[in-house]
Amino acid sequence: MAQLVERQPGLGTKLIIWRALGPEAAGSNPAPGTTDTCYYRGVGYRVSPSDMSTSLVLPRRSVSRVPLDPEGFWLNRLDADTVPVARSNFRRWMRWLHGKPGWETVSPREMLVRQLPAEDPYEVLDLLQEFIGTLVGRKASKQKTHWAVTSFFRHNRCALPTDPSFKIRGDRPPVEGKLTVRDITGTDTFGNLKLV
Repeated sequence: MAQLVERQPGLGTKLIIWRALGPEAAGSNPAPGTTDTCYYRGVGYRVSPSDMSTSLVLPRRSVSRVPLDPEGFWLNRLDADTVPVARSNFRRWMRWLHGKPGWETVSPREMLVRQLPAEDPYEVLDLLQEFIGTLVGRKASKQKTHWAVTSFFRHNRCALPTDPSFKIRGDRPPVEGKLTVRDITGTDTFGNLKLV
């Protein structure tokens, strides 16, 4: 283990500098190219001794604490107006996922349990991005679907990694209003209104 000595200003939130204070203070000195995990205020950090920089490892939910009905747990936490759309989009994702090799019979709970100790935390994220790419529709519709699935993972304390490079593109143009002022003023109802 290494010990947190200082936070370097100007490096942002991603990098925290750790100094191994020798084998006695650090507990062990991992070989170059390996990582060690250190804890500061209950949060785990991956430490690379070669450059002494770290990346934050968010604490993951214990598998035993995953709700028996994670879909119901998630939907109960959402605003009532968003539940029907979120449920529909999530179930469409699950139907698509059941068509992928190795995921044919996975339940929402099994998906969370599988994601928690995942060696590759990007596996489900890659599948989600592939799924979003198969959808045909407007950008906003695809974003709602993406939001529903990522929200499911976030609310169940098993957030998927973020990927700022992933861009959702629509296949259809966005809905635009076609009414003009002339259309509105030409109707009987609004004919006597003065527009300012």
